[in-house]
Amino acid sequence: MKTPVTVKGYLKMLISIAEDTAYNLKDVTSNEVKFIAIIRAGIQNELAEDEFGIMKKHNLKFNG
Repeated sequence: MKTPVTVKGYLKMLISIAEDTAYNLKDVTSNEVKFIAIIRAGIQNELAEDEFGIMKKHNLKFNG
């Protein structure tokens, strides 16, 4: 996977991760699903709070 080169691109990648699920991954275990869910929850919390107004600055919204 290539890392985005702009802030907006990086935020879009994080939104995509936050809205995804781990259940459809190949050969995934229940512990792996739980671990990924915990990480996704952290990303979701930060995207929703946006105390710096960065999402608004880049005209992005997270509806999680």
